[in-house]
Amino acid sequence: MNKGNILIQCALTVEAKPVIRALGLEKFSDIPFPLYKKGTFALVISGVGRVRAAAGASFLLSSFEKGTLLNTGTCGDNTGMNEPGGIFTISDVADLSMPMPGKTAFPVYSIEKIRGIESATLVTSDSPAISLDERKNAAGFGELSDMEGAAIAYVAGKYRRSCSMVKIVSDSTGHVDDGDIERNIIDYSVRLGEFMGDFLREGRLNYP
Repeated sequence: MNKGNILIQCALTVEAKPVIRALGLEKFSDIPFPLYKKGTFALVISGVGRVRAAAGASFLLSSFEKGTLLNTGTCGDNTGMNEPGGIFTISDVADLSMPMPGKTAFPVYSIEKIRGIESATLVTSDSPAISLDERKNAAGFGELSDMEGAAIAYVAGKYRRSCSMVKIVSDSTGHVDDGDIERNIIDYSVRLGEFMGDFLREGRLNYP
């Protein structure tokens, strides 16, 4: 069931621009974050990393009393099983940067999967998993990697608001060159923006 406003959060401008174009969003403000709006859609560009992501999510949720928080953007694959271009809804996200006191476990947040999109698990860390060793370590906690998801899920839980994520794979175990990954982020952000534009305009943000 659609839950009112769709509050979209992207980390990077390059990830946000295709969504902004697809939905015809217009610039509303720059402070404290770039905010775009049209109808029931609002989009904020928060920046990379957990601190910026948490601040961006808090800004969106405090600015709009009703609506689903939807994080969308690129991610890395940790398993070698998911090729670039694959689009996933996230079921669970582990915060690899926040070990539980006195334990070896990490917080894991369950969020709402979106019907009609293949699901995957996500791990969030303070630095990108690029090398094979980094990806192998992250794979023990989630199939995919990013640097924001767990912070967004945590803040949504504090506000008691629904939260979903749609990610497109930009790099996998065969990608270890920063330049290649950066070019892929640009290319696959365009593909994800087109997908999200169609998906949201058609009102298909539904839950199982």
